[in-house]
Amino acid sequence: MEEQKQETQQEFRNLAHMLKHTAKITEDETLTKAFSGGETRCITQFNNALAHLRKFNAVPDGLFDELHAEASFSQVGIACHQLAAYLNKGADTTEDSKGWFASFFGEQAAS
Repeated sequence: MEEQKQETQQEFRNLAHMLKHTAKITEDETLTKAFSGGETRCITQFNNALAHLRKFNAVPDGLFDELHAEASFSQVGIACHQLAAYLNKGADTTEDSKGWFASFFGEQAAS
């Protein structure tokens, strides 16, 4: 049971990390146009991450919408920032999001 919690915690950390980096890509693209045409990949990754989180009941139904196929990089960036912020709510400033995991799994899981 404890091992499964640790694996789930790591999975959520990985997803939050990926969302933050996807948001960074969207910000870079608006300045440099270096990722032109990459919207589809970013949209797919966001939607996959959201679906995965829903399997764990980690996000309330209706709080986050899937991105539509024509979403702009700006829309993708905002969605990624918002979902990452939700995942990190209550977290301290450490990269492992210890505070968020404590609130989600209980104090012992975060120790």
